[in-house]
Amino acid sequence: MSAALSAFGLVFVAELGDKSMLLVLTLAARYRWWVVLIAISVSAAVLMALAVALGSVAGELLPPEVVGVAAGLLFIGFGVVSLRGAGDTEDEEEIATEARGRSRLVVIGLLTGAFVLAEFGDKTQVATLSLAGVESASPPRLWLGATLGLVAADAVALAAGGVIARHVPAQLLARVAGVLFIAFGLITIGLALR
Repeated sequence: MSAALSAFGLVFVAELGDKSMLLVLTLAARYRWWVVLIAISVSAAVLMALAVALGSVAGELLPPEVVGVAAGLLFIGFGVVSLRGAGDTEDEEEIATEARGRSRLVVIGLLTGAFVLAEFGDKTQVATLSLAGVESASPPRLWLGATLGLVAADAVALAAGGVIARHVPAQLLARVAGVLFIAFGLITIGLALR
């Protein structure tokens, strides 16, 4: 059980303040909390399973530079989309109608894909991969601890996002998120190319 607790603590601390928490904060203002939480949970389970499997055999899929540049471009894309949507003047009724028009499973699938891409190769996944490479405990325990650590950290951002969304205008949130996404994207690309 200590392997699961170690993985939980390592991933939870590594995720705090991470750029994917910004993604969670942004999505918390637009979607129901449980939809975002399901997407976070599914993506965390997939990512940590991959990390534990790869760490157990000490393999590498892609060079870190490629993953870093791809992640940076993804965040710049999120930033541009957020900034473009910041000028929308739709009222809450129109947004609710739009959300009802989409299948919840489709929304959960899209959000899960976004989280997988945003977290792929991130420090939490690399930390889990490293821990799996040196830890002699069973991979299922490492996977469970790492998955719960990632979900718990992002749940903190989800709760904060819900509170912030009630007190800050949606347009301002979209603009701030857009600028921050672009900044994180540029920094990520810069670090990857260094």
